[in-house]
Amino acid sequence: MTEIPIEPGVHEIAVFFRYKGQRAARLGVGTEEFTVPGDARTQLRVTARLGPRNGSSFKVKFA
Repeated sequence: MTEIPIEPGVHEIAVFFRYKGQRAARLGVGTEEFTVPGDARTQLRVTARLGPRNGSSFKVKFA
């Protein structure tokens, strides 16, 4: 688990993985846009899961 403080407003998160030695390659990229309200007092939990196949992308969900 990683905690990242962010400011209120609209943001986009991207999740991906790399093969060892392939620094430029971003595989399985999944992106999602979300909004943090100005009066947010709770933490937003983000979950990213890779699909079942090699060519799948990450599915990003918020709770």
